[in-house]
Amino acid sequence: MAGLEHVEFVIGDQDDDISPLNDDIHHQTVLKAYMTKYPDVQWNTKALTKICNPDISIKLREWSVKFHLMPLEDVIKYEKEQRY
Repeated sequence: MAGLEHVEFVIGDQDDDISPLNDDIHHQTVLKAYMTKYPDVQWNTKALTKICNPDISIKLREWSVKFHLMPLEDVIKYEKEQRY
């Protein structure tokens, strides 16, 4: 079956000079703080501990909504730069 699987939103401050790699100070703190703004939402946090480009998500009917700190374009650029 083809169609929409999920949508993604960037919630990070794009002026920050960050990498997509997970760290406790920036990614964990910002994503967890975002969740506390919406305590009634049932957050899926299984991707919060991903090494690269962690996210939190919610389920809306059959679709997921993911929240990241960086645009995927920046994540892809970072990953390409790391290849040898």
